[in-house]
Amino acid sequence: MRKRLYILKEYLKYKKHIAYVENRVLEVRQSICKQAIIYGVVNETHRELYLKYNDYLKTFDPDLLLD
Repeated sequence: MRKRLYILKEYLKYKKHIAYVENRVLEVRQSICKQAIIYGVVNETHRELYLKYNDYLKTFDPDLLLD
């Protein structure tokens, strides 16, 4: 029983982390779009962060991402 509980906790922690990374990608992308519309240029740091988080999001197991 304890092993099942441990596996469930680890799975929920994994899902929470995936949700955080997805939200962060959306926040950075929104920031990039706003900067491009308002100023016509995009901060290099935001570009790098977007690519970093997006690449990291692609590394997750796609079978576990299905809800």
